Parts: sequence; C-alpha cells; structure tokens
Amino acid sequence: MNIPYGEYEIREIDPPKGYRKTDEVFKVSVRENGEVITLDIENDKIPKKPFIPSLPKTGDESNMMLWAVVMGASAAALVSLGIAGKRRKMKEKTHGA
Repeated sequence: MNIPYGEYEIREIDPPKGYRKTDEVFKVSVRENGEVITLDIENDKIPKKPFIPSLPKTGDESNMMLWAVVMGASAAALVSLGIAGKRRKMKEKTHGA
C-alpha cells in the first residue's frame, strides 16, 4: 500500500462486535524511511446483561379497588342489619310488654 508521506489522524469507524467505539484520535506520521508502525488500540468491552429467568406469577392480579368496595358494602349491610335488629327489639319491648 502506497500512502503519501505526511501527518495523519486515525479514528475508529466500526468497533469489533461486543466492544464500545473509542472517540480517541490517533496521530501518525508517514516518513520516507519505510518503517512499519503497528498501532494497538484497546476498546472497552460492552458488559453482558445478566440472564434473568422469567419467574412464574405468584401474586393475585385482582382489582383491589373492587375488593375494597365489596368490603365497604358488606360492612354497611352488617351495620344496617344490626341497627334494624335493635330497632325491632326496642319496638317489641315497648309494644309487647
């Protein structure tokens, strides 16, 4: 390969698979003595994401608001039945005695 003499900048265009691209710029000189220069560049390895197996569903997916409304309605019904029972007993005491 015949490269004209001069100053050059080397930039990484496409990193090896699994490695991050470096933005570093490397300056080199091509001179007439024909010396071959090897440039070793270390890229940072992209860390692998840990394998997380899918877990089985173990919880209840029911609507909690629905259960709260049902509990509230049940509590109101019990209170109403209790009041109605007391009123009936009071009526029986006053009319039955």
